Amino acid sequence: GGTSAEVKQIITVEPAPPAFSFFPADAHINTQQTLDPTVLGIAEGESPCKQEFDIFSVDSEPKAVEGECGKWTIERKWTITPYFSEQVCTGTYAESSSRVQTIYVTDETAPVFTFTPEAAVVVPFFENFRAETNPIPLTEEQTHADFAGMNLVAEPTTTRSEDGPLVRQSAAAGDEGTCRVRGLAQHTRTWTTTDKCGNSRSFSQT
Repeated sequence: GGTSAEVKQIITVEPAPPAFSFFPADAHINTQQTLDPTVLGIAEGESPCKQEFDIFSVDSEPKAVEGECGKWTIERKWTITPYFSEQVCTGTYAESSSRVQTIYVTDETAPVFTFTPEAAVVVPFFENFRAETNPIPLTEEQTHADFAGMNLVAEPTTTRSEDGPLVRQSAAAGDEGTCRVRGLAQHTRTWTTTDKCGNSRSFSQT
């Protein structure tokens, strides 16, 4: 009679690793806004065999955008990685996958005045009229606390003053109808601070 043989083929099926089920879009923010993932989006994942997994993110150092003033990019790398759990899912694997969310940051904010001279100053005529004899305002660039230490500011800044015309308010006795200005007169001095990208803020002094 004939002979027969039995051959067994063993097929091992490894479970699919967890994967992202939701991934946040790239973000465009300015330096006054937060980098918080709860605002910019948090990646989510799922596992076909219900294995537990972890999702975490790591931010790169800011990188200046070439040829653009006051613009940087930060790459937020999201990684999804499984836990080992033979009770939940057969097979062993340590397959992680990663995706990058790009955060575009722009400095759109003018420097702020940290010190300003008095808003109204009374002086004898021609005394303290020139800007260089007046206290000069102090300014600085400020960002959201999330950017502390990153130096994402459009420095340097410049501060300039511009004087408006001298306007006569009232005349001293005997000066009516003359060109003398012994009475009250005033002019407005406008201080403007500007960063290198053109963001500016002004303060007026009378």
